[in-house]
Amino acid sequence: MSAQLERLTLFTYPVMVALLSWMIFAEKITKRIWISLLCTYLGVVFLYSYETSSVANSSITLGTTLVALAALSFAFYVIFSKAYIVRLGSLIFTSIAMLSSTLFVLIHFSFIHNLKDLTVSTTVWIFAALLGIVSTLIPSFLVSEAISRIGGTKTSIAGSIGPVFTVMLAVLILGEDFGWPHLLGMTLVVIGVLVLDSGKVDGLKSKV
Repeated sequence: MSAQLERLTLFTYPVMVALLSWMIFAEKITKRIWISLLCTYLGVVFLYSYETSSVANSSITLGTTLVALAALSFAFYVIFSKAYIVRLGSLIFTSIAMLSSTLFVLIHFSFIHNLKDLTVSTTVWIFAALLGIVSTLIPSFLVSEAISRIGGTKTSIAGSIGPVFTVMLAVLILGEDFGWPHLLGMTLVVIGVLVLDSGKVDGLKSKV
C-alpha cells in the first residue's frame, strides 16, 4: 500500500475513539460524529478503491486491514490512558509506555529471530536509530507535552496537518503518484477529523 493510504487509514483513529467511547462508556454520539464517520471512511474507501483498481496487488487489502487494526489499538490506548496520564503526568506516563513497548519488541524479536539477524549494515542501524528516536520517541514526548499544555482537542486539531505532510513527503521522497483521487481522499479524511474536533471544541465552550 502507498504511504498516503497508510496515513489516511491510520488518521481515522479519532473517529474510532468517539465510537468506542459511545460503546464502552455510553457517551453520547451526535450527528456531528456520524458526519465525521462518513467523511473519514468515505475518503479511505475511495483511495483504497482507486489503488486496488489501478494496481493488481492483493497485499493492499492486507496492508489496509493491518493499519486499520493499528488505528483501532491506538484508539483503545487513547481511551484508557487518559486516567493514568492525569495521575502520573505526561512525562512519566510516556516513559513507561515507551519502555513497555521496547520490552514487547524485544520479546517479539526473540521469538521470531536469532541474534545473528542483528548483523546488518551500518546504514540499517542509522535508519533504525532515526526511526526509533526521531520518528517515535521524540514525537511521543512532544505529543504528551502538547496534551498537557493545550489539551487533547487542540493537539488533535494541530495534528490534522499530519496527512498533508505525509502526502508531500511520499510524493517528493518516495516518488508516489498524486492526482485528484489522492487529493479527494485526503480532503475527506481531514475534513472528517476536523468536524469531529470542532464539535469537541464547541462542547467545551458550552460547558464553560
